[in-house]
Amino acid sequence: MNDTLESLYDYILKIRNDEGSIELFKIHEDEIKILNAIDLFELFDRLLLIEEPKAILPYLDKLMHIFSQGLLSKQRALPEDSILYYLHRENEAMKLKLQAIQDRMHTQLADIAPSQLLPLFQELESFTPHYLKIQNVLFPHLERIDARCTGLKIMWSLQDQTKADLKQILKRLPEITALDTPLIIALGNYFFEAYGLIQKEEMILFQVALDLFDQKTMDIVKAQCAQFEPCFIEALPIDNTVLDLIPEAFFKTATGSLSFEQLLLVLNALPVDLTLIDEFDKVRYFNVTADRLFPRSPAVIGRDVRNCHPAESVHVVNEILSAFKNGSRQQAEFWIPMKDKFVLIKYIALRDDHQRYKGTLEITQELSEARTLQGQQRLLDWN
Repeated sequence: MNDTLESLYDYILKIRNDEGSIELFKIHEDEIKILNAIDLFELFDRLLLIEEPKAILPYLDKLMHIFSQGLLSKQRALPEDSILYYLHRENEAMKLKLQAIQDRMHTQLADIAPSQLLPLFQELESFTPHYLKIQNVLFPHLERIDARCTGLKIMWSLQDQTKADLKQILKRLPEITALDTPLIIALGNYFFEAYGLIQKEEMILFQVALDLFDQKTMDIVKAQCAQFEPCFIEALPIDNTVLDLIPEAFFKTATGSLSFEQLLLVLNALPVDLTLIDEFDKVRYFNVTADRLFPRSPAVIGRDVRNCHPAESVHVVNEILSAFKNGSRQQAEFWIPMKDKFVLIKYIALRDDHQRYKGTLEITQELSEARTLQGQQRLLDWN
């Protein structure tokens, strides 16, 4: 870290401890003006050495307000045929949705019923695939290119908080007959977070990607993002020609052999989501089922498994891997309700013939239908 960033890092620590002031800003003003997006990532990377991403969120917008002047002066236009421009268009569509709700609330706040707001906020849940594209495709590609991109964990935490706050609003709206003060405050917080996320993507994330992605990477990212649902705009065209082709292979064992095509068909036909992590904690494989519960993108291959989870749950991942590696545990299980589904998540340690740890298999299965089965069915019944 150069002298300028060292100075700005010390300034951030003062802001973090509520010691910032106008006088202090003026001392660092020239340094702030020359700051670019990747510099900010480097500062956040350093900050993550002393605290968790969630702990940074309370003063994150204060930092953004301070650094926005320098960042905005360096913002470049996004190529119109790029995935970054597509994501920008999704952001613009989301802003229109947010603005329409705000306009309606401003003109009808005294008369509007929560039941009238409910479908409008339910529609905003359709923006979730935008966050999934960023988490599952952009993040891993950026991390692979530049180690300073660990700061992306902060954006992931902010995305999760924004989604959680929207869920709380959707839970609260059907429970009341008139807007009350706590809900109005919650709505204001959500709008602030949603707009803030868009600003951070446009001003930092997309600009860093513009610096780090060459054309081939940009094309691959676009092709991988096409596997996720669009958000309020047209879908991306699916283009498999830019993705790496896997050569024909054979899987041979004492109990039979399969062509590569057969093996792929079998793995993708299993009624479970599979993800394989190797002994070095890197994601090596996942299957592609018709109704995958947790989205995955090929961009996660080779990614550290800790970066595939929100920062708040990484301690659980570390605990499981540690127990698997020292041999004290062989598997871990979790089960959670997800809307109308009941999901079982199982982690199994993989060991060779000498009981050496070789990785972890994650198995996710939807069990709501299985839990309702009673009696028996011995005859074929396709009805």
